[in-house]
Amino acid sequence: MEKITNQEFGGERPLYCRHDLYLENVKIHAGESALKETSGITCVNCQFEGKYPLWECDGFVVRNSILTVGARSGIWYSRNGEIYDTIIDAPKTFRRMDGIKLRNVWIPGGTETFWDCSRIDIEDCTIERADYIFMHCDGIRLRNVKLSGNYGFQYARNGPEFEGFLLGGRERRGLRFGH
Repeated sequence: MEKITNQEFGGERPLYCRHDLYLENVKIHAGESALKETSGITCVNCQFEGKYPLWECDGFVVRNSILTVGARSGIWYSRNGEIYDTIIDAPKTFRRMDGIKLRNVWIPGGTETFWDCSRIDIEDCTIERADYIFMHCDGIRLRNVKLSGNYGFQYARNGPEFEGFLLGGRERRGLRFGH
């Protein structure tokens, strides 16, 4: 696995089509598709400022990082992603993904996030301003999640399952609905 530490990248596709990368203390400045069509990516203490940072990525882990507002539409068409202890301040994150695991993640601007995704597992997270979240999703599992927003879960299938869930400030436990 190639290790890249304490570096900064910008522009279009600076790490395009790379595989088995470990990024630590890396900053991705304005630009597009920094890690497009990649696999086996690990990002620790990284900052993403440019659009579309993780598109078409097969297998990634993000820890202790931040996706700024500029990293909009940040993670689309990817598979098998895990995100821990991270802030996702970018709108429209997660589209057409399969296999998403979030732990201790804060999403302050979750509008139009998680569309057409499957196998979503979220625990100990807060998602705010999340209008139209989880549209057309399949297999949603939420544990100890605080969610605020309108029009969520439209056309969701196979779930969602909730455990210790706060929706708009009111606690919901052990709920399951969908078809």
